Amino acid sequence: MYTSEEIEKMIKQYGDMVYRFAYVQVKNSHMADDIYQNVWLRLLKSKEKIDTEQHLKAWLLRTTSSCCKDVWKSFWYQKVCLQPEDDYFEEKSNRDSLMEDGYVTECVRRLPEKYRGIVHLYYYEGYRQKEIAELLGIKENTVASRLARGREKLKKIIESDRVENYEY
Repeated sequence: MYTSEEIEKMIKQYGDMVYRFAYVQVKNSHMADDIYQNVWLRLLKSKEKIDTEQHLKAWLLRTTSSCCKDVWKSFWYQKVCLQPEDDYFEEKSNRDSLMEDGYVTECVRRLPEKYRGIVHLYYYEGYRQKEIAELLGIKENTVASRLARGREKLKKIIESDRVENYEY
């Protein structure tokens, strides 16, 4: 079990990373807040004590990924969040946050789920493909192909935005 001081130190050190990863995955600040809380609650309830910083960081990212999957599988997400009219509001809120988060981050958020997390871990968190495979529990070749496809999709998103915003 961890002391409150240890947890506070971990939150200060890794809290932004956990929130960013959750937000990039679910593309919704309210769901990211819930996931953020769930990750830290799981750490509090954890009986094992994580020794190294690298292991802690990997544990937090793996748990965040797991919590995101739990949200996607939930009845509420499937029946309420995936309604057509909700897409409009989500796109609008993403457009509103464009100036706040940066254009490339916004484009990464528009990637399909299976590419979004891998691209985020690789470029934003600095993990290598092998480490991402271990974190997410998938094969290294799968990570490599999803990363390549994610880059291609990201390139297409940026190019299509460029064409749409081009003034004649």
